[in-house]
Amino acid sequence: GAQNLGTAANSTGMRDAAINSATDLGLTTSNVSPAPRQYFQCANDTPTSTQTVCSDGRAPKVFVEVTVSKNFQTIFNYPGIPNNVAVSRVATMRVQ
Repeated sequence: GAQNLGTAANSTGMRDAAINSATDLGLTTSNVSPAPRQYFQCANDTPTSTQTVCSDGRAPKVFVEVTVSKNFQTIFNYPGIPNNVAVSRVATMRVQ
């Protein structure tokens, strides 16, 4: 999604790329939640889902974000370590 503005709006493509990049983990669409998104941000402003011209007259920076979650389960029980842990990561990239 970070290649250009066209791919930045392709949430299905970003979701599929996240799933396909970790085939050994057995990810499915339910692991990519919330849906991948693009957002816009002017200098020193809060991110917004609407693309507007910044107060300084410049175009906002465009970002894409994908969140992936998966439960990790140990093979054996270890004292003091839970055998089932939810792991979640967010990848954010600026669109080129």
